[in-house]
Amino acid sequence: MSRKKRIAILGANSSIAKSFLYSCAIEGNEFVLVARSVQDLKLIQDVLIQRGALKVEIIEYDFLHLEEHQNLINKIWISPVNQLLIAYGTLPDQARAKEDQLYFLQQFELNAVSILVFLQILQSKFESQCYGTLAVITSVAADRGKGSNYLYGSAKAAVSVYLEGMRCALDSHGIHVLEIKPGFVDTPMTESFRKNFLWATPEYVGKKIVLALQRKKNIVYIPWFWRWIMFVIKWIPTPIFKKMKM
Repeated sequence: MSRKKRIAILGANSSIAKSFLYSCAIEGNEFVLVARSVQDLKLIQDVLIQRGALKVEIIEYDFLHLEEHQNLINKIWISPVNQLLIAYGTLPDQARAKEDQLYFLQQFELNAVSILVFLQILQSKFESQCYGTLAVITSVAADRGKGSNYLYGSAKAAVSVYLEGMRCALDSHGIHVLEIKPGFVDTPMTESFRKNFLWATPEYVGKKIVLALQRKKNIVYIPWFWRWIMFVIKWIPTPIFKKMKM
């Protein structure tokens, strides 16, 4: 019988996070759910309890309040945390970001700076307890800047590189650092996009995250074929790539 875990989720109301949570609840784990909407969190809390969670705490939080990040993590760490997943983010409007500097800064701060501040705080927390798993959802967009969404891609790339360094720094402390790189996922954030065979459901992604944690993966592309798609895209020569409509 597996040992029960205390799992914290930043951005617990995202579609992927909810799928991940529902997959974990059957193990009888304890959860700390953090998001901006208390109403969303209460609905998730009810489902988790019904599915067998031992305890579910909810915390309302605005992820742009960087100065409060330390207090939030201290509140979560009232008891040791076995797994922490960072799952929040937005898909910025690239055209608007080009014209609106405040919007540009807010989006980059939310998708990059806010997460980096959390990672800096979390490194000390995990080091002090010498066990645990830190998982962060980035994106395949981090692998190469595209003309259609380079604000989003550059924010995810910043987090991706930071995670790689953290993984090296925390390895000797027995800490597992997982980066999750989904491709196209059918969520409310992407409802206006035309869907095809490349798109995955949040339920599929959530289950694959659980599996990646169990197997102690360092980086996982979801679905798996995105690893090879991005391998090809990264090797396209720049003179050709910049003329492609991507």
